[in-house]
Amino acid sequence: MAELLDSTQTQQATSSDQGTNKVAKLDAKSFFFLEDGVFATQTAAQSFGIIDENQFRTTSIVSVTNKKVISICKGQIFIQPMTGDDTKVNLILKPYIQPINGISIKYFIYRGLSKSNFIEPNGEVKLTGNGLITHIQNEFTNFYQNHPPIPEFLARYIGYPDDNTTQAETDLIDSYFYKISQSYDGDAENLVDPTKNFEFPIIPAGTHLATETGSIGLDIVLNYGDYYVANDQNPFKFDLEFARAASNIINVSGITNAYQKKLARETITQFLDPAAYYGLHANDGGKIFRHGQTQPIVTPQDVATLIDKFATKNTIYIYVQSNRQRSYNFYNKYVVSETNANNLKIGLSETTLTETTFETNSWPVKVFTAAPEASSTKQTIALQFTTDKNPNVSLYGDMAQIGSVNQENFVEAKDLIPVTVEGVPETPFTKTVLLHSPIANNHNIASFIQLVYIGKNIILSKPGIDDGNPDTPDDILFTTKYMDDVFDLINAISFLQADKIYHVHSYKPLLFNQGELDKNRKRVIAFTQRTQNTIAVSETENLTLFTYLAIVENEQSSHSNFSPTSSSDKTATGYSQQYFGNFQTLPNLPGNEYIEIKPFTDTGETLNGIVLKTVDGSLPTSLVLGITEEEQQKILDLINTNNLINPKIYFRNVLESEDDFFKSIENIEYKKYVLAITAENSIGEVTYFNLSEDITIYTLDGVVFTSLSYNEKIIFFNKESFNLPLIL
Repeated sequence: MAELLDSTQTQQATSSDQGTNKVAKLDAKSFFFLEDGVFATQTAAQSFGIIDENQFRTTSIVSVTNKKVISICKGQIFIQPMTGDDTKVNLILKPYIQPINGISIKYFIYRGLSKSNFIEPNGEVKLTGNGLITHIQNEFTNFYQNHPPIPEFLARYIGYPDDNTTQAETDLIDSYFYKISQSYDGDAENLVDPTKNFEFPIIPAGTHLATETGSIGLDIVLNYGDYYVANDQNPFKFDLEFARAASNIINVSGITNAYQKKLARETITQFLDPAAYYGLHANDGGKIFRHGQTQPIVTPQDVATLIDKFATKNTIYIYVQSNRQRSYNFYNKYVVSETNANNLKIGLSETTLTETTFETNSWPVKVFTAAPEASSTKQTIALQFTTDKNPNVSLYGDMAQIGSVNQENFVEAKDLIPVTVEGVPETPFTKTVLLHSPIANNHNIASFIQLVYIGKNIILSKPGIDDGNPDTPDDILFTTKYMDDVFDLINAISFLQADKIYHVHSYKPLLFNQGELDKNRKRVIAFTQRTQNTIAVSETENLTLFTYLAIVENEQSSHSNFSPTSSSDKTATGYSQQYFGNFQTLPNLPGNEYIEIKPFTDTGETLNGIVLKTVDGSLPTSLVLGITEEEQQKILDLINTNNLINPKIYFRNVLESEDDFFKSIENIEYKKYVLAITAENSIGEVTYFNLSEDITIYTLDGVVFTSLSYNEKIIFFNKESFNLPLIL
């Protein structure tokens, strides 16, 4: 999380009574994509955003005359031909260092650059020219001086296809960035794939890419993960067809399936308007550098001047993620009523709210252009969402400056659920949430706000047995618990794979309430990952375990658990201890967490239980699910057989109440669950599915959930194969 700050908020925190007010600045540092920021005034037909209810332009187009095009940040380049013009190319820049804290950018895509800037007619990379050519030629020469002879520098080494390159428009862009490179040792039989004997070059921030006259486009794609899903039903793909387009418009007019149309519309939440991207630098600490200039742009006024030619210079985009990491009202559950399709109130203050829909022309984004109130020093946006008033209602400002009551950018139920007054009709809306955004000259500075809001429970139904009584429901109804719908990535396929271990990461924020587990815990924002570990247990047998993690990035709490392990030789009373390193693949994973094997007896059988501990005795913040390869495959079979979309793990309690538990003869309390799946079916309804064969899950601490087979086999793993702190 990165909280948007102004100078006032850094002095006065808007937190509730126990807030520790941990603050992370955006610390935005980028180069402007044109040398001096000068371009012709953008027309509405060139601008990012909604065209109509069926079309959304993700490419922001500008017209320039003899202007240098500049790399926004340090990153890896991939050049592709542009569809429709053999003289043009598109350049994809994948950030090596993220330019804005809290926003993960997947790509910057420059569209419509002259091919002659980069490639000779004979298919080789130019020897001299712009700063990019100078840099990569130097890198190429320096490398091969130590590994002679120096070969021809072919355009395919920067991604541009030739007669010896096989590239399909359906290939995903990430499959090229994450490819496994291969080296040539002189034996052609050992070169499995000659298209993978190189890595795309990395260039510095501020590099001169090209010099252009005419129209060029810029797409900014947000990064939600390093994986793909084999049965992805979204018609839109981040593939080479998209990479090669002269400009990109998401057009749903030809999609007849309503669910697929909704999925395609959902894609726009992965794009960012360049005007809003640079507008984010108007927040405290932002710096925009210009090629050839020594001093960066740092003030809101100067940022506003720099983006003044964009047609969207005053537009604020509000993205709201909700249940199951879909956009707000994706499942049509947040409408006021069956006869009132509105789901939001919005205005400049609590007294000027207008009831409307969150969606703008059916697209899942609220486009806000209203001017701030006179004499304001910042824009204020007042919002009210619909709610069913359940105790887990919560909101998190993932990319937001919240001006109403909050605690570390969390707004909890008591500050969202309105007080019921006798004699006054109940409202379906929450209390007012206030957001702030920078302005200049009493006009908005284009910006991007992202919230995570869970305001209603989704009731899951599973077809029951028809008892012949029309007065009794046949469907079995379920509601989610704190650990349900947390573990995902079940059928995700990683772009990064190795022989023995690979990870799949999601960068979509996940909001859930650990207060159901322990009153000392509250709401947390987390990211999920799935790890597959394989070891050889004999000459003929391999052993594979799947570990799902929800790694807390930020928590609403009166204390912090983020304390690094100071020693790898701690001891725990009664146990010998081996630290196998820190399972840390995302920032902010607590460095002092480890797992402990704890024997207990269930129905006369002694079993290995697993609990999560911390060296300093604080509450662990991660959630863990562990299953074996065979159990993973059973779940995948269910998903594939039923063509399930967006599947997540559901824990069906063996006991009737979550307040109940088992107690072993060792006086150890534990719970037992049976794994099930919640997912979207072919028409987008959230459904519940049981596996054909039960997978029983045990938990001793409500944090680690594992199958018996996983517990039995985890002891075979060591430092190299598992890389997770472990006590045996």
